[in-house]
Amino acid sequence: MLQVAFYDPRTDKLVDPDGFGGGMEEAREAALSLTMLWSSGDHCLPAPYWVVWNHAEDVLSVFVLDEKRVLKDRTFDRIQELVNRLPDIG
Repeated sequence: MLQVAFYDPRTDKLVDPDGFGGGMEEAREAALSLTMLWSSGDHCLPAPYWVVWNHAEDVLSVFVLDEKRVLKDRTFDRIQELVNRLPDIG
């Protein structure tokens, strides 16, 4: 099962971790919707990065919701460290 959370670089924490009922294609579609929502400026999303992972399949994707940001290698590595500390949800 895929799991999701937001990564907040200001607090260096994963926010609102939860299970995700769809597959990677649905996660990409959700990320696109979240990106459009972020770009609108009319949102209450907790952070500019949306993280999708599956420990069992060794999958980790980070979607940058704020088009003004760039995902740096060290940010990805830090997110991976935080994800690896989390237990499976659900």
